[in-house]
Amino acid sequence: MKIFQRFAGNFMFSRLASCCGMLVVVAVFSTPAIAQVPLPSTPAGKRMSQLIKSICESDEKVREELVVSIFSTEEDPNELREIVGGVHQESKGMTVKGILRSEPLDILTVCAMKTGPLVKIRITVADDQEHRITDVGLWPYETEKPLLEPVGNLIPIIGKAGKTLPAARGVWLAKGYGYVVEVKEDSVEYYDYTGTFGWKTEEDDDDDMQGYFVADQPIGDARVTFHPKEHGYVLTKLDKLPAACLDQTEWTPTRLFDVFADVMTTHYSFFEVRNVDWQARLKKQRPRVSDSMSESELFDVMEAMLADLKDGHTGLSAEINGEDRQAETGRSKTSAQLRKAFAEQEKVESYRQYSGLFRSRLKECVSEKTLGGTGKKSCQNRFTWGWADAKVGYIGIAAMSGFGIGNIDGQVSALHEGLNEILTSLADADAIIVDVSMNPGGSDLFSLEIASHFADQERIGFSKWPAAAKEYRQDRMVTPIDDGVKYLKPVYLITSDVTGSAAEIFTMSMRAFPNVTTVGSATSGALSDVLDKTLPNGWSFHTSNEVYVDHEGVCYEGVGIPPKVEMDLFQADDLLKVDYHVAIAKVVKLVLAKSSD
Repeated sequence: MKIFQRFAGNFMFSRLASCCGMLVVVAVFSTPAIAQVPLPSTPAGKRMSQLIKSICESDEKVREELVVSIFSTEEDPNELREIVGGVHQESKGMTVKGILRSEPLDILTVCAMKTGPLVKIRITVADDQEHRITDVGLWPYETEKPLLEPVGNLIPIIGKAGKTLPAARGVWLAKGYGYVVEVKEDSVEYYDYTGTFGWKTEEDDDDDMQGYFVADQPIGDARVTFHPKEHGYVLTKLDKLPAACLDQTEWTPTRLFDVFADVMTTHYSFFEVRNVDWQARLKKQRPRVSDSMSESELFDVMEAMLADLKDGHTGLSAEINGEDRQAETGRSKTSAQLRKAFAEQEKVESYRQYSGLFRSRLKECVSEKTLGGTGKKSCQNRFTWGWADAKVGYIGIAAMSGFGIGNIDGQVSALHEGLNEILTSLADADAIIVDVSMNPGGSDLFSLEIASHFADQERIGFSKWPAAAKEYRQDRMVTPIDDGVKYLKPVYLITSDVTGSAAEIFTMSMRAFPNVTTVGSATSGALSDVLDKTLPNGWSFHTSNEVYVDHEGVCYEGVGIPPKVEMDLFQADDLLKVDYHVAIAKVVKLVLAKSSD
């Protein structure tokens, strides 16, 4: 992730990008033999089959129809992620037949529909006799990035001439995040830095020098932000690159472990909160490390260091000997229950499919029972809304990202347009239920934008700072929307242990309003932005380095944000048969009882 992207915290809007047109094949096989790939008759397999057919189809109209059938905008808001994740799992170990080339090969397609997102899909084939599919990836795709214009005292880092802003040139440290950036006249170089270790992490890429720069700061020397509505990150000017960033010493297993341990020691914020004695773990695990150990053995030790941390924003991933390794640190009660149920059954082949069935069950309960089949969807299916009762409105929010097609501003505009329509339609409701019980998160920016429609006055939604630099505290405000529809009558916000990340920030912000009552169970307790690091050997590592507190100064990391009214939302021995409508009906009953008081 480049500097002006990585400095975007947990901003995840860019899964979708602006598009209009047909499928464009950027790189494909020279033979349609790929269409003979044997695939299972699972949903993921069928989608892969359609994708392969679209790659081989020469007729533009047919190609577009195939792509639309794969990525229908009428499906689950998380469908793009679920598809690629499912395809990835289903395709592992399959054989691509009839390929005339034996070297590693990427099939790269850019899929665009008139009614849907522009996405880039890459299928990687192994360099072996079987040509196994080793990876399937999906990213947002932008054909062109617009030049930024000055906004107040925010000056674009890259100008119309393609040169960097002179004031931004030099070496900068993002204290509390361990990023060092060297901005040159026409390029930028990126380093990770712990104070003890440093390593170059990215190649020069002018396209990623988009962002804003401001120098008149009360603390630090400057500030960089990717969007005017975000505070961004404070930068300290350095005289030169730290010596550690120029160190060319070989990255042995011992040094790699020490880098990993140093990143956690320097940046992880919640050892005490999560009852982890990190130094004791180091003392126990460090003797297991040696320069003669294998990659797999090294990963095992690092995984042991993270065991039972129970932090959904901390983890390690790597590809070792063709196998994906994932070190996860914690699961919610609901997730653990689903995992256990999945392991005890044999009909569904992958956990991703199994959890997808659970989500589909919840959506079906809301659509068919709560909303009686009359509900509506908007903003790329992020909002599901309608009437839960004659006087009670319902708005389900599936994710805090991907509300529309286009850049940040386009997504924000789509979000407000959608909420204006929804709140106008539900204006006569005595109360509205807002449901984020299955919302995994996204962007704090969108959380604040949604909350602005329920704000009676400007209030502190939350405050945050990197644990290693508390002086860089940000107080993030929720400001009532000026040109839009507000709803200031009672709001009942449903949360669960699946409510995570930016959805928790939304919950925290909404709790500042006197008309909001939270119902359900405590949120997941993973509030911090994700600090992304690529270790020197290419392994991906992420952790929690920021402290978030609510308007009263309370931090809910690790424990989750508690509801005012506790309620078991997913009460069932078999979660695939849970009647979620029963829980919502209880909330409706609570609303009606309060309304009659």
